[in-house]
Amino acid sequence: IFERHVINNSSAVLFTSEEEKTLARQPFSPYDPIERVVAYGSPLPIVDFSAVSQNFLDRFEALKNNRFAIFLSRIHEKKGIDFLIGALGQLQNLPDDFMLAIAGPDSNGLQAKLTKQIETLGLTERVVWLGMLNGDSKWGAYHAADVFVLPSHQENFGIVVAEALSTATPVLITNKVNIWREIDAAGAGFVENDDVAGVKVLLERWLSLADADKQVMSKNASLCYENNFSLEAAVVDLEKALIDVVESHREKVHA
Repeated sequence: IFERHVINNSSAVLFTSEEEKTLARQPFSPYDPIERVVAYGSPLPIVDFSAVSQNFLDRFEALKNNRFAIFLSRIHEKKGIDFLIGALGQLQNLPDDFMLAIAGPDSNGLQAKLTKQIETLGLTERVVWLGMLNGDSKWGAYHAADVFVLPSHQENFGIVVAEALSTATPVLITNKVNIWREIDAAGAGFVENDDVAGVKVLLERWLSLADADKQVMSKNASLCYENNFSLEAAVVDLEKALIDVVESHREKVHA
């Protein structure tokens, strides 16, 4: 009722993704602002990725000499971890060396329920709980992983996705992660629905890729980060948006 006036009378409304821009059109009526999508910067740490990756694997030896998908976020219902575990349990001919690593804080005791699900599906040897990861351990996890997965039911942005991309790690996400359009357009990962069937397809598509195709996707992931989610891209986009607003105002004043 009130905020639509702020939106429509602004010189520009800035969004962090195409999906966010699209979704913003629903709650406001009438809705007629000048829309701009600008990059949202995620800082790239100055670390030796090879070293932090090795330190991570030394800490979690169950993952050594194995390929693994990394989930790194809160252990929460909205993140779709139960769907991820369920999808993993449905996969046929799962490679012997493929594992799932789950990292993040368990804020509401969900891990105990998920552990039972893992046991029921016979996945105990396939899943490793990493706990909360920070600093070098977090970046080591991204870099050591084969692929990053976030089967979330809703993410305004998904900063962990941008962080994974910054380490050239491809991502498997749902279309409820608002930066999915940028990921899909860049070929930096796969996108499916946020249900068990969709997450299963994500895993199947990744596992069916040839090594050469995975390398291409890894390069695409790095480029996607540089173009859409790096601090440099954010500075360029924001500066251009602000200059455009100033110039548009000047034109109106002198008209």
